[in-house]
Order: sequence, then C-alpha cells, then structure tokens
Amino acid sequence: MKIVWALAIIATAAQLAIALLLIYNYLRIGRTPLGKYMLVLAGLFLAQSALALTSYTYWYFRGYGVEVAAPLAMITLASLAGLTILYFISRI
Repeated sequence: MKIVWALAIIATAAQLAIALLLIYNYLRIGRTPLGKYMLVLAGLFLAQSALALTSYTYWYFRGYGVEVAAPLAMITLASLAGLTILYFISRI
C-alpha cells in the first residue's frame, strides 16, 4: 500500500517540477499572444500538481488504501508522461 502511495506522490512532485520548468521555458515568449496562453496553461498545470500533491499526502495520512492510491497513481503517471512530452516539445 505504501509503495503505491509513494509512487503517486513522487510522480506528482515530478509533475510539479516539470510544470515549473515549463513556466521557465515560456517566460522568454511571455509577451506574445501564444506565450501568454502557454504561461497560463503551465500555471494551471502547476496549480493542479500542487493541489494533487497536497491531496495525495492528506489521503495517505488519513489511511486510504490501495483502492484509492492505484487509480490515482496511474492517472498521475499518464499525466506526467504527457507533461514531460510537452516540456520536451517546448524546448525545441
């Protein structure tokens, strides 16, 4: 049970870090219309990651089991994969 929660929480922390890197990448083009849109999008990813991190940690300490942690871990890993692809595309 703890391993699945750890996986979800670590993946969410990685997602938070990548969202910060996205914001850093988009600051250079922040004055353009597309840059503003991408900064807002990266900010939403950042807020979502922070909320998920606090929620997952809270639910872990409340004692929720693997039936909650497993779906959250899978969703978070899929989201992390998508955000990582977006980050690599933004570096081009």
